[in-house]
Amino acid sequence: MQFRASEVVTGPIDLVFAGLSDMAHYERDALARGVQVERLDNLPRPAPGMQWRVPFRAKGRDRVAEFALVKLAAPTGMRFEGRVQGLFFESDFDCRVLDPDATEVTITTKLRAKSISAKVILQSMKLARASLAKQYRKRVRKSLRELEDRIHAPTMGEPDAS
Repeated sequence: MQFRASEVVTGPIDLVFAGLSDMAHYERDALARGVQVERLDNLPRPAPGMQWRVPFRAKGRDRVAEFALVKLAAPTGMRFEGRVQGLFFESDFDCRVLDPDATEVTITTKLRAKSISAKVILQSMKLARASLAKQYRKRVRKSLRELEDRIHAPTMGEPDAS
């Protein structure tokens, strides 16, 4: 099963990609929302090999998502791979210059089931594909609008104060 969303972000590709690959921002944002995020590596800056573990509760059960940055090709793309029990995913982030101040960002997420229970979940998701695809596009749009606001804020590109 696959979801895809594309949006145009106002800003040069280098600045857009820098914002997309600012992992420290996403970690702080998740922690601020009460999500436990455990970094499993010691890499000082975004690079393949960065790994995270995120415990959460879904459908009355405790679960753990584990994912890693497996490809980083600045400023055009990156890939994450991960799993939640028997459900595996790949998320590709691709950037393309439209003009010097406009970048198209396409995010594609592919899901694969490896266990029986994950296959049942994935089958249920396929039945709700249209509404899930709409939610996915809405969330990508919202995230990229927030990214656009961040890259146009006066402090983008300056070292983090924390």
